[in-house]
Amino acid sequence: MDLGATLCTRGKPACDRCPVADTCVARREGRQAELPTPKARKAIPERETAMLVLQWRGAYLLQQRPEPGIWGGLWSLPEFDVAGDPGAASRALGLEPERHSALAAFSHTFTHYRLHVRPWWVEVRAASQVVGHPPSRWVAPDDLAATALPAPVKKLLLGLAQANAAHGTLF
Repeated sequence: MDLGATLCTRGKPACDRCPVADTCVARREGRQAELPTPKARKAIPERETAMLVLQWRGAYLLQQRPEPGIWGGLWSLPEFDVAGDPGAASRALGLEPERHSALAAFSHTFTHYRLHVRPWWVEVRAASQVVGHPPSRWVAPDDLAATALPAPVKKLLLGLAQANAAHGTLF
């Protein structure tokens, strides 16, 4: 019989049904609620990135994530180094930023790490062919719900789209 899983549980030990209750040190010392001790949790590594919420005529620029890895195959926002400049990151994609502003940062926890995201909204003057890889496309707000997006990115973009629709403006 596995006593730890059935009788000797933390919080609600069944000492009256335990076959070794007479010799139990925890019971003798009145420490049943403390034992067994919980396993120490391993610290979750922290990572951070910045994302560009590039907007042109109401549409958002999305890039397809590479198949292997986090969010593989999904459409997501272009990323850049958190110490970088959103204007420079936009120009690196071949787009000319008109104005930009920081959005509220958020975190997303995966099973093996926590990602801290600093999103930047950037309105671009004109949408030309986006430079580089991965595949990119402009997505209208009405098409976001049907687009394969990571959950935190979908939440961010749908929230912005709703705010834009409510106020009748970009951002």
